[in-house]
Amino acid sequence: MGETSTRFLNALTNNTMVEGLDVTEHVDADELLFHHAIRTELDLLQKKPKQQTIENLLNYSKSLR
Repeated sequence: MGETSTRFLNALTNNTMVEGLDVTEHVDADELLFHHAIRTELDLLQKKPKQQTIENLLNYSKSLR
């Protein structure tokens, strides 16, 4: 079984990463179809935490040291 990576597939949806890079030459058709099939589910997994949440996590990790 082959190992796949989403590094190039993530670039397909991030316009700032795509500039000057032909991403489709790094992935085969199966990987591209798979990514497009699960794109909606992947987008739902993305979260944008509030600044206070980030600060709480950082403070907690500092307290563990």
